[in-house]
Amino acid sequence: AAILVTTVDQRSQMNDLKGLVTVCKEYVTGLRLELLRRNTTDATRAAELAAYTTHCNMQPAHLLLFLKQAMTVAYKANLKIIASSFARRMLELNPKPGWSTQARKVMQLCDQSPTNAFEVNYDERNPFVLCNADFVPIYKGSVVLYWCTVCRAPYGPKYKGSKCQNCGIGEIGGSAAG
Repeated sequence: AAILVTTVDQRSQMNDLKGLVTVCKEYVTGLRLELLRRNTTDATRAAELAAYTTHCNMQPAHLLLFLKQAMTVAYKANLKIIASSFARRMLELNPKPGWSTQARKVMQLCDQSPTNAFEVNYDERNPFVLCNADFVPIYKGSVVLYWCTVCRAPYGPKYKGSKCQNCGIGEIGGSAAG
């Protein structure tokens, strides 16, 4: 909330503040997803939420944590195609040796019979943003998006005019100055 009343003297400072808001939005979204995943008993929904966290724009060390969690959740749910994908993404980030070994092992096991036990609402190859209210992917070009006036979190059209669930301050689809 302090950022709403912060004044700056230079455009570069304003850009820094906007960047900070974006970083905060990504981390808050990731943590909200993880908390929801931990409190769900539905294996399909848990796998989806774990997958979505891996698309939050975070520092590589933090993204590694979410990729490892998503790989584990997917593997335990017998979603071998998805688990293998998370393992590959982990390896691209050069994790510590123990995690690399685990990721390679998961890839090897999953690639022997690449199947998913059930369907999940997740397609890593199709660009999407995540609705920050119901946490479902909105794939590129599928619907009109609305954003929070403060943190710029994306939402589906049914949330236009609502209060942002991510920052708790902005209005979805409203207009706000700079």
